Amino acid sequence: MIARVYECILKDACLGKYFPDKERAQPKLLFTVKSVFLNGLSRNLRTRMQQVHTGMGITDSEFDLYLRYFTEAMSSQGVRAEHVAQSREFLESFRADVVQRLLCQT
Repeated sequence: MIARVYECILKDACLGKYFPDKERAQPKLLFTVKSVFLNGLSRNLRTRMQQVHTGMGITDSEFDLYLRYFTEAMSSQGVRAEHVAQSREFLESFRADVVQRLLCQT
């Protein structure tokens, strides 16, 4: 199921731009997402996630698109609605680590 999500993401013009080396990115992403779902997010992995995404300029709408692909893939695989909702909530908790907020300067 996770492989299907990343196939869609890597083909999407909006999100695919964040993965310049698609062949290298997919296995790494699959491993990381699987690990996070099975083991939770350690402090080290959260720090690494923040470092990887810093400066990428990922927006809230792009993060929402990622969530949409993820939840649509889960639903298409017959995952129960409550598990899809729990997974979406879990992934939503990473928004602050991934989305870049621009600070207003006065």
